[in-house]
Amino acid sequence: MAAGSARGVARLVVGMLVLALLAVGLVVADRVAEGVAEDRAAAQVQHALGTAVPPQVDVTGTPFLTQLLAGELERVKVSSGATTVGSGAQQLSVERLQLDLQQVRSSDGFTTSVAGRLDGSADVGYAEISRLAGEPVSPGEVTDAGTRWVVAHDAELFGVDVPIEVSGLPVLDGAYGRQLVLTDVRLNVASYDIPDALAESITAAVVRPVPLELPLGLGADALRSTPEGMSLDFSGTDVDLSTAG
Repeated sequence: MAAGSARGVARLVVGMLVLALLAVGLVVADRVAEGVAEDRAAAQVQHALGTAVPPQVDVTGTPFLTQLLAGELERVKVSSGATTVGSGAQQLSVERLQLDLQQVRSSDGFTTSVAGRLDGSADVGYAEISRLAGEPVSPGEVTDAGTRWVVAHDAELFGVDVPIEVSGLPVLDGAYGRQLVLTDVRLNVASYDIPDALAESITAAVVRPVPLELPLGLGADALRSTPEGMSLDFSGTDVDLSTAG
């Protein structure tokens, strides 16, 4: 092989190696930037939702750097185990939390951001349901429509304190599903035979709407009652993740 040809081959090999190293460097840089962004997103979501612990965050879509430079992430998935979200009247203890954020936009390098769409789900146990209701709530009969909730209450009847159980199926009610109510209500008052009017007044006193205020202006979409509590689906659009819940 001529010397010139050999040098040409050598330059080609070196050039290919340089391109390969650059490609590897870009991939590494992309992954490093993604990891930093996920840590920042976890802190931002924790601040926005008021979660007790930082959630797990996964930024999907590749390459990441092009999304970062464009100031918009295609999708961010957030998950957490048992934690609390919100504060004050909006505080809610959950056993599981999952969020799917789409078109997360930012104009300052994701120091602040807005999610074009947020869909989420959370599992809530009976201890938290009881706290929200202000009465002990436990699981009852499991039906095709869900698990009936049993509300325990003591009331004075004919001068005697009597344990009362009211059961029903929980559903969302009100604008944006901002409260829970029981439907198909049944009343069990020990073995007493009581007038219908009294039964209705007892039921009205025991079964009150349960407020369900979610942080960040999110609205509840669906509720499934289970033997463990309830699974709640919620969503929102143009959700400002820079605002504390």
